[in-house]
Amino acid sequence: MHYELNDDISCCQVDGRLLFLDIARDLYFQIDRANEQQYLAQLDQVTAASDGPSTLGHVRHHVGAHTVTRKPSIAPRTSALEQPPSAIPLTPTVLLEATWRLLVTRRRLRTRGLKAVLNEASNVRRRLSAIDQSSPTEASTAALTFRRVRPYVPITPVCLPDSIALLHFLAHRGVPADLVFGVTGAPFSAHCWLQSGSAVLNDTLGNVESYTPIRVI
Repeated sequence: MHYELNDDISCCQVDGRLLFLDIARDLYFQIDRANEQQYLAQLDQVTAASDGPSTLGHVRHHVGAHTVTRKPSIAPRTSALEQPPSAIPLTPTVLLEATWRLLVTRRRLRTRGLKAVLNEASNVRRRLSAIDQSSPTEASTAALTFRRVRPYVPITPVCLPDSIALLHFLAHRGVPADLVFGVTGAPFSAHCWLQSGSAVLNDTLGNVESYTPIRVI
């Protein structure tokens, strides 16, 4: 599970240490061990409590006074990439759309910043969730359609812009998906991918299981 401290900052525990993600500053960080132990004790209270958020004010100097919300995430159990192959045609229309969405996503990340781009993705996800009638099969098929043309797009794959571009590609087809950010401890590594329920859409199950979720959009 992970914890959201406010709209910008979330955290999780990995290898006995806390890792934080600040989307406003596009930054992962840690706090010193002395304050971390106090913070962990407070997070244990949040986990044990059944009446919702709990206020953590003693790390004000490091991350401000926050109301912490426990956010369970759905554990991945399958991957669209590891299902039996299906004959998905390579079409110019889908190739052009995938290229356009990747270019737009990269430009927005560069010019508008991570927080603005993720807020837009969150709004899209929220609107789709209210009317969602898609099935896991539709989500997997749409994701595999994007993957079918991706090798022909002359842009180096990077998990963040690729996942956000795929999220909008799916949304255009009425299919919602969760954007999951994950981290590892020592050595530190960060990654992101899309999920539909417990199905990973654009990565292998083994790879994403090595990461601990720190934020879900």
